[in-house]
Amino acid sequence: MTNNNVNVLDGKPGKVIKNLAIPIFIYLLISNSYNIIDGMWITGIGKAAIAGVGTIMPLYSAVTGIGSGIGTGATSTISYFIGLNDKKNADNTAVNSLILMLIISIIITIILLLSLRYYLSTFNIDENAFNQSMMYGIPLFLNSVTFIFVGGITGILRGEGETKKPMIASSIGLILDAILDPFFIYTLGMGITGAAISTVLTSIISLLILFYWMFIKKDTYLNFSFKSFKLNIPIIKRILNVGIPASIELLAMTLATTGYLWFVSAIGGNYGTAIFTAGNKLYYLGMMPISAICMAMVPVIGNAFGEHDYDKIKESFNYACKIAVILGIFTTLCIFIFAEPLSFTFAYTVETSDLLDALVEFLRISILAIPFLGIGLPSTFLYQGLSKGFQSLVWTLFREVISSIFFIYLFGFYFSLGLIGIWIGLLVGRTIANILNFIFAKYTLSHL
Repeated sequence: MTNNNVNVLDGKPGKVIKNLAIPIFIYLLISNSYNIIDGMWITGIGKAAIAGVGTIMPLYSAVTGIGSGIGTGATSTISYFIGLNDKKNADNTAVNSLILMLIISIIITIILLLSLRYYLSTFNIDENAFNQSMMYGIPLFLNSVTFIFVGGITGILRGEGETKKPMIASSIGLILDAILDPFFIYTLGMGITGAAISTVLTSIISLLILFYWMFIKKDTYLNFSFKSFKLNIPIIKRILNVGIPASIELLAMTLATTGYLWFVSAIGGNYGTAIFTAGNKLYYLGMMPISAICMAMVPVIGNAFGEHDYDKIKESFNYACKIAVILGIFTTLCIFIFAEPLSFTFAYTVETSDLLDALVEFLRISILAIPFLGIGLPSTFLYQGLSKGFQSLVWTLFREVISSIFFIYLFGFYFSLGLIGIWIGLLVGRTIANILNFIFAKYTLSHL
């Protein structure tokens, strides 16, 4: 075993966050690029396919979010024990996390398959889009176990300061997915089902690569041995103390996206749903650098919290906010300037060409919230590093559900501004929530 990953966590906070964030950013870049490429191939099928995938994506995000949530709990707990120089409990945390993933993923698979038809019936989409959703969703959710394990293991390895291995494994899968998508969709004539099967196969490949490093090559700091495994209730509670709120956060974001889609489909039907589905992929492109900084910040703060080094916690948070705001401004400018060519990737066919102007409009309004996310998102992730998962959950709920949906209704329905009102509501709701989140995070830091 090597201690190189753990040694990384002991450096200057700014340098450590930067070193950890770069591999995370590369993975997110490839991941988001794949989502855009995947969207381009699906666009060729038609608006019903875009709308169908749009209704499935909140559930898919919920599944991957549960894995990431458990992984976040593991990141916080493992980095905390490493800060205490307690390797035995760090190893035990990793193994207990894997058992949790297996149990939860089986339950989630059963629930999703039984409730999928009812869920889709709540949207104002036509029969064609409904059928496209079913053909995409069923094979996807049969693979829930793999999606949850990939997200969870990524969090486990991040806890020891390892971000390169998950980046490599996931990136290989995503690149293969982008290649296989047109083969399954068009060459084999499988349509939207082919897109789902491609995603399933390549996620399995990513998981097998991670398993190779963990159980065969064994070149991680953590020891994944089940021989002396014992269910450790205090460790399980510590993982879930952060993991459950983190999972609920991502579920809340999924529910919020579902809520946005309800409002959008009520006003714009398939047309509005297609605009939001495509535009949201590009919005997350702008969030990506900030997300990488925040994910890198969690193990640094968790490690400092284990060492009781409160100055290091504050320094880490301030650095993350400064860099995130700079990156947020830069990406906002880029997306604003290149909104039209970016939107064209989802409106290049005769059937979807009427989406172009509306997509540009969505982008140029919604992305103005991203610089404020540079102070809001690190403020949310701060609480995960401090093992205060509930506070992190509260602020995510406030930003994505309470504040955003209130202003969506206010501008979109009360003021009768339609789809533009929904985009303005998202901008105003997220911006106000991010500012308030930052103020309370600074208050928390001042009372550590």
